[in-house]
Amino acid sequence: MIPLLLDVDTGIDDAFALLYALGRPEAKLLGVSTVVGNVSLAAATRNTRAVLALAGRADLPVWPGA
Repeated sequence: MIPLLLDVDTGIDDAFALLYALGRPEAKLLGVSTVVGNVSLAAATRNTRAVLALAGRADLPVWPGA
């Protein structure tokens, strides 16, 4: 099992990356940090939590960056 922490600015590309990571049996997503990028920090954090919830993994921690 490969432990992962992902750092994302969840727009469409990072939403797919999150879903891909969650679907890999050899990967264990431990949590996600969010940053400003394609969208604002607030939007990236909201989008990340929404993607995780849709994937049934709302239990994973999401840490907004600085």
